[in-house]
Amino acid sequence: MVIPGATGNTLAGLTVSDIGTYRVVYTDGNGCVATSANVDITGQPSDNLYVYPVPNQGVFNVRFYNQANEQVTVRVFDAKGAEVYSRKVLTTIPYTTINVDLSTNQPLANGTYVVDVRGADGRLMGSRKIIVYNR
Repeated sequence: MVIPGATGNTLAGLTVSDIGTYRVVYTDGNGCVATSANVDITGQPSDNLYVYPVPNQGVFNVRFYNQANEQVTVRVFDAKGAEVYSRKVLTTIPYTTINVDLSTNQPLANGTYVVDVRGADGRLMGSRKIIVYNR
């Protein structure tokens, strides 16, 4: 994986999107190439659940700290508490991004919805309110 703009001896502005294992490849003025040992970029565990963008038109992302290969269920509830979406996802890396598209079913009414994520054991990993605005 290449980190765009990484040409100096320090890396700045890394986010959880950059988590992974990298190697540094250096080419000198004579064309000689050297490759470093692996460099691991890791993320700190967090209890935060990120849901963005808000407001949205029923299409948004969910991101949270997780273990790789962890099964989670993303659910969305309307203001009356009725479930309008549910999907099981197998995570891949810490801070897996889950894309949610509620617009593929019936168009949702404008309003406030609740997104929650539960682990395979049923524990609540996080919950956030979102605003859906279909114009």
